[in-house]
Amino acid sequence: MQTSLFSINDTNLNNIYLDLVKTDTARLHFNRIVKTHHKYVPTTNYGGRQINWLIKDDRNTLGAIGLGSAIMALKDRDSFIGWSKDVRLKNLTKIGNNWRYCLIDKMANLGTKVLSLFITEGKKEWLNKYGDELSLLETLVEPPYTGKVYLASSWSKVGMTKGTEFKWINKKDWNKFSCLNWKVCQKHMKYGNKIDDNKWQIVKENNKKRKIIFVKPLNKNWKKKLNKND
Repeated sequence: MQTSLFSINDTNLNNIYLDLVKTDTARLHFNRIVKTHHKYVPTTNYGGRQINWLIKDDRNTLGAIGLGSAIMALKDRDSFIGWSKDVRLKNLTKIGNNWRYCLIDKMANLGTKVLSLFITEGKKEWLNKYGDELSLLETLVEPPYTGKVYLASSWSKVGMTKGTEFKWINKKDWNKFSCLNWKVCQKHMKYGNKIDDNKWQIVKENNKKRKIIFVKPLNKNWKKKLNKND
């Protein structure tokens, strides 16, 4: 049965599930939801790894949520983990970034229910698709939003970003950004022993764009696993 966008007043929380985005149609649907309903980042541009879901019940499409590559360097997150630069570059694939999350309408307890499903599905699909076991999730929230749904779901606030903006772009697209005060940070994407020379990381200073950093450990020995260096 094809789903549609309409009121969720009759939604039963027990019927909510995450529908993995696999087809072009589903991808267009995901993009449209983010562009229409995300409060402050209405874009689906995100480099690196990416797994997305449509949030549904048995009748409605309720929103969209995505999991992507961890941010290369976050001072407060990295201090919380306690890893060195070399270990970070080696184990960064064990962190996933909740890069987008938006609901079409508000409903009591819906946000925390979705995040619970997201953790379960995220760990499973990350391992299936990329072969890495997730130990931590991260996300960024831009003030004046406070991330109350993450706090209600027992995520921890560990600090703030510096306001520096990072993007992963295709090497061939550099000319689009070079005239907009972006600078090249890295001329390849590296995860463990894998290197993609077609992906560049670019950076731009923007002190007005500081965001709150939230993290969610996913297993008992998460810190030990993220600091493993062998």
